[in-house]
Amino acid sequence: MNMLSNFEKDSIREASNEAVISSLNQLKIHLKNNNWIGKQNRYRKNCIKKIEKDIENGTINDIQLRKYIAASAFLHSADSWSLLGKALDCHNKSDYNSARHLGYYSELRAALSILASEGIGIFNTQHFVIINPSQCRNFANTRSRKTHGTHVSTWLALEYWSNLNRSSELVSKIIKPGNIPLEEWINYFELGNNYQVGKKWFRSWGFDLKQMSKDRDARNVSSYRPSEYTSTELLDVDESLAFLKEFWKFCEPKAYSRFDNVDFHLLRKSLVDTYEIMTGKEYKKNTIDFNSRIDQLLKKMGMTDPLKQLYYDFLTYSSEKKENIIIEEASGKLPIYHSRHHIQVISRALLLQRVSTGICSKLLNDVNFDIGNLHFWLEYQGLKNGLWNGNSIFPDLLDLWKDIEDAITDVETWEKHNEGNNFSLKEIKNNLSNDILTLSECERINLWGLGD
Repeated sequence: MNMLSNFEKDSIREASNEAVISSLNQLKIHLKNNNWIGKQNRYRKNCIKKIEKDIENGTINDIQLRKYIAASAFLHSADSWSLLGKALDCHNKSDYNSARHLGYYSELRAALSILASEGIGIFNTQHFVIINPSQCRNFANTRSRKTHGTHVSTWLALEYWSNLNRSSELVSKIIKPGNIPLEEWINYFELGNNYQVGKKWFRSWGFDLKQMSKDRDARNVSSYRPSEYTSTELLDVDESLAFLKEFWKFCEPKAYSRFDNVDFHLLRKSLVDTYEIMTGKEYKKNTIDFNSRIDQLLKKMGMTDPLKQLYYDFLTYSSEKKENIIIEEASGKLPIYHSRHHIQVISRALLLQRVSTGICSKLLNDVNFDIGNLHFWLEYQGLKNGLWNGNSIFPDLLDLWKDIEDAITDVETWEKHNEGNNFSLKEIKNNLSNDILTLSECERINLWGLGD
């Protein structure tokens, strides 16, 4: 059974977010020169081989390594969104094996981003934590200095970190329904123990990281086995489109909060979980009591109608009777060969990425970075992914939603005109190819999300 040693656990506890912030402050000079880290940073390229060599020679460059780890929080997160978009593209093409494979790696990179933001760098079998502004420590306390590989170590480290009080404190600050931190909602609920709720979220969202790191054969189904041997029944095209549209509606940004819809659904889930944990009662069998507590919560927060009624209807499932499909699928545990398994992987990756991007946005605020400090990188991301032209004025990042909104409208209009028809994937390609392409560009979410 894979598990962390006591030394590794001690190292994770000693990992310093403050040291990460200090390292990011030292990156400002490089950002002014349009680089995340210095061009002479030893670990910029071929970092694994160089780290192994430096460990062997006892010459680890702590300063350069901690800068690498700090910057990688943002870069892992960006790569995760890109992988998630590619997973959606495969979903749109009914390539479920590739969608699962890419969705899993999106989860993995989101987890690496979260760990890096806390000063934990995962490097193959050689892992380090930043314990102060001038020192990195090797993860493993063994003669070989080696520990578990990337996949196993990432989940074990994230699982252990997620059980520390500081992880729940962090999550409850970055999830901000109505631009109000989750911790305030939970505190006013008065049943609240946001630490327990936070731990449950990370376990749920990281399901694939844990299962696939333990069961390499399951992961290898997507990576190495012929897809024909593992093919599943195809989803109906309208079912596939329904998930795609709900994915994006779930991610719609607001000017005051870039993940407001996501955060309100997480709030509702957290209130239900908190109620059931602290009272020992099942929410569905005690709706009168639960609804009364929601009403008191909103009053204590100073809410008045019509906003109070709007929030009450949502939080008590009055205006939305069923759980959102992303939340529902993220907590599901279908077998790997099920035709909707990849949808569950994508949903969990999205929720994990909401946390990762929120942490990155918080880091920018912690070091007093204006989004303009990243202009060179944001512009490159937009050009690389075809989100704007090279001669265009740098856009308001929220404007990136307009293309998504138009694409959703086009899809729904086409569906309405063809209502009752059993349309095929070929018809979708012929009539909606540009819209479907737009609806796989998750890089947009990374860009507008950093401005939260």
